[in-house]
Formats: sequence, C-alpha cells, structure tokens
Amino acid sequence: MKRNSKNKPFLSPQVKEMIDHDNERVTIVHCRYYTEAPVGARVWPTTYLVENDGRVRELLHAFNISTTTTMQIYNVYCGYIYFTLMFEHLTDKCTSFHIEEIIPDTNGFISHEISRNKTGVYHIELFAP
Repeated sequence: MKRNSKNKPFLSPQVKEMIDHDNERVTIVHCRYYTEAPVGARVWPTTYLVENDGRVRELLHAFNISTTTTMQIYNVYCGYIYFTLMFEHLTDKCTSFHIEEIIPDTNGFISHEISRNKTGVYHIELFAP
C-alpha cells in the first residue's frame, strides 16, 4: 500500500468506495502506533472494539497491516506506523468504546476509551503494554 508524504496510508479507490458504501454499517478506525526503532507489527483477527457495556464488535478488514501472526516489518525510526481497521458497526446504545487485541501474550494492542461520534470514523493512537 502506498503512503502519502505524511506517512498516512493510501487507500485505493476500491477501498474508498467500499468504505463510502458501508459507512453506516461499519466503524472505521485510523490508527497510529509510535515506535522508536524499526519494528514488526501485525493485528490479529481477535482484535475487537469493546463497547462501554461490554458488547464486542468484530474486526472486518485491516489496511496497511498484516492480519496474521506474521509480523509486517516497518522501517520507521522515532515515528508512527499508520494503518486502518474496519469493524462491525457500533450498537445504538454505545456511548464509548476501546480497542483490545486478544492474543496469547501480553503485547496486544489496546487503546484508551474513545467517545462515540456521529461519523463512525475515528483517529486514535494504539499502545502495546
């Protein structure tokens, strides 16, 4: 996937069209993850949006990051890795949520609590404990 001058993911016209058509049925999260050295990163399929009432929304697609246990190597020094995750839509009663990656080690991605907005599109920073 190409990147623009600000190191943000370039989404192909096909992906943009899919997002535009699915915008009311999905939640789109543009993520950034800070790294001080080149790093391998991946998102497991067991990455979820967890709503404030505990309901879980499934990951549907990931862009600019591997979705297997195999790491994608990012040659970034003291900067951010950018990728986009697409999840099932949030339920009507959801007021906030967080992202949680459920994996068999302690280095899964997590986020702070995110307040719901009207657009269904979010820009967040992920952390790995």
